[in-house]
Amino acid sequence: MTTLSLSQNRSSNHQSAPKLTTDISYQLDFDRFFEHLVDVTLSFTADTASPRLWLPAWIPGSYLMREFARNITAVYYRIENQESKEHSGASSFKQRANKIDKNTWQLPQV
Repeated sequence: MTTLSLSQNRSSNHQSAPKLTTDISYQLDFDRFFEHLVDVTLSFTADTASPRLWLPAWIPGSYLMREFARNITAVYYRIENQESKEHSGASSFKQRANKIDKNTWQLPQV
């Protein structure tokens, strides 16, 4: 299971230019080590209303198709708005992302 925490700032009503740098953090949980599974939590701030997450299928210099996404069993996301961060009582829940092809997941528009 992969869990994403997606934060979105809703304080501004106008469109702004996308950021050139994005803060991304990863957290690895090895509690299911004996099942040969690692839970990865990826946290980032989305630059679009409906972000897509993807993994490459190959790497430069290799003749083999690597298909890195084949080992991901499920992708879940949690959306955290600036308002919910300020109010500790606000709860968000996990939802499953839509897999749109073999290595791409689409998060719904918020």
